Amino acid sequence: MHRVMVVEDDPDMRRLVSITLSIDPDLEVCGDASSAAEAVTQARSLAPDVVIMDYFIEGEVMGIDAANMIKSAAPDVRVLLFTSHDLATDAERTSGIDGYVQKDNLIELVPAIQRLVGQAPPQ
Repeated sequence: MHRVMVVEDDPDMRRLVSITLSIDPDLEVCGDASSAAEAVTQARSLAPDVVIMDYFIEGEVMGIDAANMIKSAAPDVRVLLFTSHDLATDAERTSGIDGYVQKDNLIELVPAIQRLVGQAPPQ
């Protein structure tokens, strides 16, 4: 079982992500947060395998900037940037981001997580 935390400020999107992840019985949503501060606290206590991180979250720290903070709190976590904006290049250049999926490509969310946790071969 791989534990996933969802960092998203829109409650409907958090629910949609949770429902999407439920198609893989090896993925379990262990927590959710709407801000970087919440995400860091929860990552420290929950030690998820993967954090799905939106770019625009509550507070002053954006998701892409929170990735390294989360990795400091939970060093083994992998962070997947999941946003509606085309930030693929930014995600590749950010050391704390391990993967990227654009929200309009929701069908790729589970495969991307599976790759991050070693359930699927790299693309």
